[in-house]
Amino acid sequence: MKPPVRSMLYLMCPTKEDYEYVGREKYRQIEERGTGTVETRFKRKDGKIIDVLLSSTPLDPTDLTAGVTFTALDITERKRAEEQIQRDLREKGVLLKEIHHRVKNNLNVITSLLSLQSKRISNKEQALAVFEKTRNRIYSMALVHEQLYKSDDFSKIDMKPYIEVILQKLKKVHYYSVFG
Repeated sequence: MKPPVRSMLYLMCPTKEDYEYVGREKYRQIEERGTGTVETRFKRKDGKIIDVLLSSTPLDPTDLTAGVTFTALDITERKRAEEQIQRDLREKGVLLKEIHHRVKNNLNVITSLLSLQSKRISNKEQALAVFEKTRNRIYSMALVHEQLYKSDDFSKIDMKPYIEVILQKLKKVHYYSVFG
């Protein structure tokens, strides 16, 4: 008995799973659109595995048993570049979190120092007012920074929570200035 003939595609796919995926996906796409494009991996003659974009078109759209033509484009470098971009994005995310943490801590330290300093000059209303204004400005910067940090898209920042917190703070300050 003669062994079954292996297709060229079978010989080029590094694993049986890759071969089966390409077969399923290309025929699904051909049935839907008349042609198919799949990202997969091929094994070169030298044994090196490369990423390819494989396009397939049936010779006769009404009879898929007549054969299918393939065009393969080596996208190994593109895939490497995409992976590098993803690594860079993850690294930048970590760096942004660290920067946020440090800025937040620094603003808290400044606010605390101003609060401590203002307690020492209770007999001078004007100095107290200056310290309070400065503390409120720093608090506002911290709130804006917090909103920036929470935002997934820096071009679309939801300012509603920031404005609500500022309004609550103003109400509290107004209440204490009237009743305190």
